[in-house]
This record gives sequence, structure tokens and C-alpha cells, in this order.
Amino acid sequence: MGTYKIITTSWVLWILTLLITPLTGELLLYELLPKGSNFSIFSVVGLMAFALFIQRYISKAEVEFKLNDDSLSIRWLKQFIFHKRSDMEISLNDIESYKYQDDPNFDLFKLTLKDGTELKFWHFTLTRGDDFKKLIFDFPSKVSRHNKKIERKSEKTDKNKKPEKAETIIKNEKTIFESTYAPLFAGFAILLLVAVPLILFTKPTGKSSNPFMGLAAMFGGLFFLIQYFKHRKKNKTEQL
Repeated sequence: MGTYKIITTSWVLWILTLLITPLTGELLLYELLPKGSNFSIFSVVGLMAFALFIQRYISKAEVEFKLNDDSLSIRWLKQFIFHKRSDMEISLNDIESYKYQDDPNFDLFKLTLKDGTELKFWHFTLTRGDDFKKLIFDFPSKVSRHNKKIERKSEKTDKNKKPEKAETIIKNEKTIFESTYAPLFAGFAILLLVAVPLILFTKPTGKSSNPFMGLAAMFGGLFFLIQYFKHRKKNKTEQL
């Protein structure tokens, strides 16, 4: 049996914390501080640092996974704020599919059960000190062994005999980088990587603008392209 302790993040609470905390603090300081005070610049920096500090307590939770050959247990060691999620014991036979998807900010590990239930665990990419990487490495191996066991049983079972309990293969769900629209998104990413530098370097001098938005878009486009070609190479290798 493998045991994995994961720090999962609610990206909704994460974003709300980083937006609402500095905004609320600035509104209060605006009313309390003398108008035109130089302290306002330092207050913004301080509030952002405070928001980054408290979001780890508001938007993060701790989950313990226990994985063996037949089942997966999920136990919540620490809940998200305002949440109360139940512990679960899931038979591998009840899992329809799973998905792991890379992201620049929040990686996703998702389980879809046969009754339609979706269990999503988001992992902030800068989080360290947990077993998330180990889980997403070990889980496909466990699924592969489970699927091979089902295939062997299927080969030995009399085709005219109805099985006592339906056992099906656990599917590896496609990521956004493997979707039907992935080539379209890849083309748009290439367009971003070409267009943004042209706009930044050919813009008339004296025009004020913030280049960070363009650089962020370029980073997102580059990340998508890397993942797109990585998954294409992987899929081609698996088909050989």
C-alpha cells in the first residue's frame, strides 16, 4: 500500500484572497491615513505580502491518499475554509477515468467515478514538501496493473457466462493538450509568440504601456506549445 499526503489548493479561494485582501486593506487605510501620505506605497507592498501569507491557510487543504491494488481511500486531514468534505473509500472498479494535467499555476489530478462523480485536486505549482508528484507517478502504474488484471480475467471468462460484477478498464482521460482543439490553440500560441514582441518593439516611443501583460501571454503560449508537442511525441511513441 502506498500513502501520499497532498497539499491541494482551491484556485478560487486563492485568487479571491489575493484580490480582496489588498483591496479591503487599501480602502481602510485610505480612510484612516492622512490624504497624500507616503505610507500608501509601503502599505500596498505589505498588504500583498500579508495576502500571500494568509492564502496558504485559507485556500489550501491537506489530503491523505492510500492506494493499494483494489482500492483508493481519501481522507481530509485539513479542510478548506468554509468546506466540509467527506472521507471516501473507492474501489478501483468504481473509477471510470483519471486525468493529470500540467498547468503553469495549478496542476490538476482528476478522478471520474462510474456514477458521474468528479473528484478534482488542484496543486499549486510552487507547493513543496508533499507527495503530489509521487502520487501522479505511481497512480498510472497501479491503473496499468489493474487494467491488465481485468484483461486477463476477460480472456479466461466464458463469453456465455455473465460476470458477477462488471469490471471495466480505467481510462486515461485526454488533457487539453490532446483535445480536438489543441492544434488550434497551438496555432494561437505561435501567433502570440510572434505578435507580442513585434508590438512591444515596434510601438512608437513615448506611448506608456505595461509589458508584463504581453510577457505573461507569451509565457502561457510557450507553456502550451511545450506541453502540446510533449504529448504528441508521447502519443506517437505509445502507438508504435
